[in-house]
Amino acid sequence: MKWFRDLSLRIRLLAFFLLVGIIPFAVSGFIAATSSSSALEEQIFDSLTAVRQVKKERLESYFAARKSDVSVLANTVTAMKNEGFEKLEAVQALQKIQLEAYFSNRFKLMADVQNNLRFTEGIKQFTAAFKQGTKSEIYKNLSATKEKSFKTFLAQSDFYDAFLIDPEGNVVYSVAKEADFGVNVKTGSLKSSGLGVAYAKSRSQIVIEDFVWYEPSKSQAAFFATPLMDNAGRYLGSAIFQISADSINKITQQRNGLGKTAESYLVGKYNNKTALRSDRLLKKGKIGDEELGADVTSVISGDSGQISKLGSTGILKISVYTPLSISGLNWGIISSAEMEEVVVPKTEGEDEDFLVKYKKAYGYNDLFLIDPSGFIF
Repeated sequence: MKWFRDLSLRIRLLAFFLLVGIIPFAVSGFIAATSSSSALEEQIFDSLTAVRQVKKERLESYFAARKSDVSVLANTVTAMKNEGFEKLEAVQALQKIQLEAYFSNRFKLMADVQNNLRFTEGIKQFTAAFKQGTKSEIYKNLSATKEKSFKTFLAQSDFYDAFLIDPEGNVVYSVAKEADFGVNVKTGSLKSSGLGVAYAKSRSQIVIEDFVWYEPSKSQAAFFATPLMDNAGRYLGSAIFQISADSINKITQQRNGLGKTAESYLVGKYNNKTALRSDRLLKKGKIGDEELGADVTSVISGDSGQISKLGSTGILKISVYTPLSISGLNWGIISSAEMEEVVVPKTEGEDEDFLVKYKKAYGYNDLFLIDPSGFIF
């Protein structure tokens, strides 16, 4: 600092005063610059915070809206499922009435047959003619005389065949004249058949025998049977009628009000076997085919209800079931439809269903429907 002391006093004083004057300005400038930087920084942070808050609120609003949308969607799907159950129940209730009426009317018809001369006199005439042989002129003439009358009765009552069986068990008359015509159902190969069992039970009462394989018709067959008595109450034989499976199918296969995957079918239990009692329309199944499932077990036990079930083809279905009130038969009716068709409707003529449109409308990558067991259907 020697060089500073060598300066004149005037210069040193001037430098001192300059220094004293500059320092406050420098300090003030530094403070001002620092304050300005802090204010700018604070302003930037406030701006970022505001942007963050806006985006936060938008995200929260988005997810809240999606949560609300999904809740509405879940309620919509549930409502559609319930509507599907109700629709099946409504169709099934009508089919149940028709089926029970069909069998009730045939039971009444059996009572009428007991007083119908076509049968009470017919059994006497055919029993006598049968003893002459079915190839005899007597039998042929009698058969030709009566044939039209019996065929008219079958057409009106909607039966497949009609039999007259004498007290010895001989099939003395049959409209269809299959392999059962002329045989003895008490001693022959048909003793344990549906016809033979129906005959054995019918000597004192009107009976119905459930579907079992019947060799003469090469198909499943069920029978109505009624005893025929003379005026003195003596047993003349039995009139037996083979039930037409077509008549039953006509009722169960009605599809008015049902979707493409919906169907109704009958199940029954006989000889400890649970099997179909009508042909299935969509899933290939015939009368007599074994049918299993929780709904089958329940309806055979006499319960009514509705369930969701995984079908044999791996497709989730809804099912409603109720037992039928038919004397002598343990039958129930089941109506089912694929869950997907029920809860994901597609407008006629459109390629995209409801959920595809929903997915696109809300920008989802995918959308799943999962049943309580975890199955993605």
